[in-house]
Amino acid sequence: MQSCLITNNNIKFFHRCHSYIEVLAVIRHIPLLLQSHPKIQLIVIDSIAFHFRHDFPDMMARTGLLCRLTQELIQQATKFNIAVIVTNQMTTRIESAGSSQLVAALGETWGHCPTLRLTLHWSGRTRVATLTKAPHRNNSSVSYQVTVAGIRDLSNLSHEKATSIPEEIPEAKKRKLTSD
Repeated sequence: MQSCLITNNNIKFFHRCHSYIEVLAVIRHIPLLLQSHPKIQLIVIDSIAFHFRHDFPDMMARTGLLCRLTQELIQQATKFNIAVIVTNQMTTRIESAGSSQLVAALGETWGHCPTLRLTLHWSGRTRVATLTKAPHRNNSSVSYQVTVAGIRDLSNLSHEKATSIPEEIPEAKKRKLTSD
C-alpha cells in the first residue's frame, strides 16, 4: 500500500492515491503507520481537493465526508502528537462584470473544517504566508523565502535581498515577475 523513499537517514513514506476511496483507505491506515513508526512527526496530504472535486455529484455528501475525515485527522494529530498538513487546490471564480477572484477549490464549507488555515501566495516578487483562521491567533501575514537550507523569514533580510527574485523560482515565473 505504501512506497518508501530513504534520504539522509530520514524515511519518508508516501502513497499516490488514484481515487477518493484510496484517500480514505490511506487516512484510515495512518494510526497503524504511526504505531509502527513512532518517529513520524508530520503527515502531508497533497491535495485533498483533487479527487473530491469531481467524483462527488452530491455536494452535501462530499462535505460531510470531508468534515469527518478532518475530524479523524485532528484526532490522530492529537493522539500521536504530530502535525498534519492538508493542501487544497485554488480555482478562479468568475464574478459579474468579468472580474475574477482566486478561491479555494472545495469552497467555504471546507474552510470551516480545519483548525488552522494558511494561504500561501505571491505579493509582487515576494512569497507570503497568510494565517486566515486560527483559534488563538489574529489573522496575520509573513514574507518568506524558500532556499536550499529550508524556509526563511524575510523580515530578517535586507530589503534588497527580500525584493530580489530567488533562484528557486521556476524560469517561467521569473520571466513573469521581471515583465511586471
